[in-house]
Amino acid sequence: MTKRKMLAMIIALVMCVSLLTACCKKSDLDVQSKSGTFILVEEEVVRGSYVDQYIMYDPDTMVMYSYLEDGHAAGLTVMYNADGTLKLYSPEGAGTE
Repeated sequence: MTKRKMLAMIIALVMCVSLLTACCKKSDLDVQSKSGTFILVEEEVVRGSYVDQYIMYDPDTMVMYSYLEDGHAAGLTVMYNADGTLKLYSPEGAGTE
């Protein structure tokens, strides 16, 4: 096999793999890889936009976080109660304390 044919095959293979991965639907594995060790509580698309919001908590500290992404940018922030204390996750109250 010539070097040109080999290079053409490698380029074609890379393009096929790129196209296949770009067309995938979001899955729980995608969310898990973004959230790392966090546990996902809620996922929601912000109405009238392309922004996705994920509410999650750290199982070690039970502190809740909000993760927002719009495809080009993303941000993670800790959630607070009205009195300024950290919002802690509780299974029965879904994040009250």
